[in-house]
Amino acid sequence: MGKNRAINTWKSVTWKIRHGYGRGEGLKYKPWLTGHEFPSRGRFIRLAGRTIPRMYCFMSGLEADAFVIYDSMPDVSDILEQYYDTLEETLEIADLLHVRHPYSGKYYNPVTTDLLIHKGDSWIARAVKTTRDLEKPRVIEKLEIEREYFNRRNIDWKIITEKELNRDLVQNLNWLWYGESPGAVFPDPHLLSEAESLFYQCYSEDSLPFPMLLDRIESIFCLPPGSGICIFKSLLRKGLIQIDLTKPINMLNPRCPIERRIPDERYRSYC
Repeated sequence: MGKNRAINTWKSVTWKIRHGYGRGEGLKYKPWLTGHEFPSRGRFIRLAGRTIPRMYCFMSGLEADAFVIYDSMPDVSDILEQYYDTLEETLEIADLLHVRHPYSGKYYNPVTTDLLIHKGDSWIARAVKTTRDLEKPRVIEKLEIEREYFNRRNIDWKIITEKELNRDLVQNLNWLWYGESPGAVFPDPHLLSEAESLFYQCYSEDSLPFPMLLDRIESIFCLPPGSGICIFKSLLRKGLIQIDLTKPINMLNPRCPIERRIPDERYRSYC
C-alpha cells in the first residue's frame, strides 16, 4: 500500500483521461483514483464485487461499507467508484459558485465522486463522508461543486454518512459475502450438496436447536468444527434460507435476532 501522494500534473491528468480512467461501465471500468495515489488517512481497501465481478478500490472504510450495501441490492446493476467529473466543467462550476477548485501545487485536481450506481432504470450518485468531514467548510465547498455537476445531468445526488448505514447489515453482509466462499472450504461439490440438503431439511423441520444441528451435520459428514456454519452460509447465499440481516445474527437461533452477538468460538465459521 503506497502512502506517497502522487504528483498531480496536467500531463498525468490528460494521460488518465486518454486511457479511460474514471469512465466506462461494468468490467471495463477503471476508477480514477487507485490506492497508491491518494490514500485517505494512509489506507485503502480492495473488495471483489458481486454485482460486477471486478476488484474495487476504496479510500476509506466508510466508502467500502456503503459499497457493500449497494452491492447487495437486487435492483443495482453496476457500481462505479472514484468516478471522474469532467475537469473543464467542474472548473466552470467552481467559478460560478465562487469557490476554490481543488488543486495541488499549481495544478488543478479533478473532482471525483465516491460512488455512481446504476439502480433500477437510472443512475444515482453518492458522496460518502463522515459527519466530522461535514464540519469542514472546505469539504462543503467541494461537495457543492459535485452536487451542481450531477444536478445539471438530472442525476440524484446525496451525501451518505455513517449515520445512514446500518452497522449490523454491513457486518452481516461482510460475513456472508466477502469471506472465503463455501466452495473453497468444500472442494467436493457433491459433498457440499449432500450436506446442504440434510442441513436444509433439519433446519426446516425446526426440531433441533441450532447448535445441535451444526454438531450433527459436522458429525455425520466428519467435518471439522466451524464447517456447519459454512454450510449455513452457503444456503443463505443461495436464498434457500432467509434471515433478517439488518439485525445481529443469533448463532443460537438465527430465526430470532438478538441485541448482542454471542461470542462462542465453537460456532465461528471458517469462511
